[in-house]
Amino acid sequence: MAYKQDYDKILTRLTTILSKLHDGEALSVKELAKEFGTNDRTIQRDFNVNSNLK
Repeated sequence: MAYKQDYDKILTRLTTILSKLHDGEALSVKELAKEFGTNDRTIQRDFNVNSNLK
């Protein structure tokens, strides 16, 4: 079930990013990458997913 866990991680990151944006927080790719234990590119892809949802 590693596949489901990957989606859970992505969903958690996206939900947290959207929540922070809703709260008016200024976000940093580097800080988010550190918070989630990922690299900068992963967070950048998450931002791209969010912008494509609009």
